[in-house]
Amino acid sequence: ISLCDAVNFLVEKYALVRTDQPGFSAGTSSQLINSIDILRARRATGLMTRSNYRTVNNITLGKHPEAKQ
Repeated sequence: ISLCDAVNFLVEKYALVRTDQPGFSAGTSSQLINSIDILRARRATGLMTRSNYRTVNNITLGKHPEAKQ
């Protein structure tokens, strides 16, 4: 299971609403996140550098070797 799938499951289960989009409202766009949203959040918080972009992307998409155990 990918990080996106896990987070989106929680979004749907608890009817969570995104507040990160300018001019957001509950009915205008999807509340679900994608891998780009996670990468942007990691970059904004300083958790991602150029050297580990591919690793972070693979984990986010559920493709990391350790994620398949």
